Amino acid sequence: MNNSLNSINPGAIFSDRYRIIKQLGRGGFGRTYLAQDINRFNQPCVLKEFAPQIQNREMVQKAEELFEREAGVLYKLKHPQIPRFRELFRVETQNKGHLFLVQDYVGGQSYRNLLKTRKNQGMGFSEPEITLLISQIIPVLEYIHSMGVIHRDISPDNLMLRGVDMLPVLIDFGGVKQVAATVESQLLPADVSESIKMGTRLGKPGYAPPEQIQRGIVSAHSDFYALAATILVLLTNKEPQYLINPYTLDWDWQQEISLSPKLTRVLKQMLAKKISDRPQSASEVIQALNHTINPQPLNNEANITIAPTPNSVRAAKPTPAKPSTPKTTDNPLLGWLSKIALVIALIASAGMMGWFAGKAWINHLKQQANNSNSQKEAQKPKQSTPSLIDNQESESSSTFSEEEWQRKNALRRRRLDLGLNYNFYL
Repeated sequence: MNNSLNSINPGAIFSDRYRIIKQLGRGGFGRTYLAQDINRFNQPCVLKEFAPQIQNREMVQKAEELFEREAGVLYKLKHPQIPRFRELFRVETQNKGHLFLVQDYVGGQSYRNLLKTRKNQGMGFSEPEITLLISQIIPVLEYIHSMGVIHRDISPDNLMLRGVDMLPVLIDFGGVKQVAATVESQLLPADVSESIKMGTRLGKPGYAPPEQIQRGIVSAHSDFYALAATILVLLTNKEPQYLINPYTLDWDWQQEISLSPKLTRVLKQMLAKKISDRPQSASEVIQALNHTINPQPLNNEANITIAPTPNSVRAAKPTPAKPSTPKTTDNPLLGWLSKIALVIALIASAGMMGWFAGKAWINHLKQQANNSNSQKEAQKPKQSTPSLIDNQESESSSTFSEEEWQRKNALRRRRLDLGLNYNFYL
């Protein structure tokens, strides 16, 4: 019996907050809708219905409890490349309760759609694009694994290229789906074949590792395997079943595309059958990508050994970043003469520069001294010689009579003889 709600018409409002815009998809556990959050200025969001195909009421209740627990774990995830899980709410309809998980909406395209577009153009993803993708998505896996979360369902369908910043976003975590799958498998009769029970285990064949498909074992290594399978699909434009040898069940993709030794080694390690042979952490994958497997051979000139001299020092290791190396000479005498000539030239140049600088400094000091003396002379007050004959006296003498003038003149001569100044009488 299908417990999911009938398709919801656009415009319907749930929990007095979420207005349905359209249906985005439908899976085995319910439908997914694009909605608007009325309380957040109609911000777009995604509503995922949880309605497993279970008829037993007791098991439905158990499934909902597991779902709420799993949703609580996802709610703790706070990473810019993971859609944020907002809340979990229940809708009562037809005497049945239905759970909806609300998360942020990611605008962009899935890598599945991007691959289809490129396939129509007769091309796939290039190695530089894939290397960039790995370097951008591996830190996301490192984060969720540190939080104790395993994605379980990595594939081109669950990787989005966000249109705003062109970063890959990991969506549709498999933990929620696994809850319903686990409950459904518990309801199967005991005589049901193992192959049917395996069908309830989450994971896409070819993308999920063998231990996840066959035994339901999931770990961080499962995500590494699925990511490598996704990478090969993007590179070759072929699904995993066409890249796996049907007889040995080994990956046989190197006939389809030629990659650098570094990326080849990383992908092989991530796709190893044994869990212990795969990278043990996301940081190990990053280190493997940054590590140069086969460095370029050094220039032959860089390996030339310089003839030993008393002052020579042998380099511990030539630096490959330098485009060329200095030329060497086979005659030590010429080397010594060139060094001596260089030293003499430097000493002579230093002496000439010192002589000119000293001369200029001495001239500068002399000039300063002369300027200082001139300023002192200019600042001295001028001393006037005291006059024994006052101008006022001589000018006023023309107004007197002849006898008076003779009398004053006699007094003046007497005053001059005595060396007295005219101001003495004033």
